Amino acid sequence: MRFLTKEFQVKQSTITIISYLSNTLKRIAGWTA
Repeated sequence: MRFLTKEFQVKQSTITIISYLSNTLKRIAGWTA
């Protein structure tokens, strides 16, 4: 059970990082355009 929770936390943090990066890229693209 602990392993599953760890897996879930890793997925959640990965999703958070990816969405943060994509938002940053969109902002940069908006500034460039």
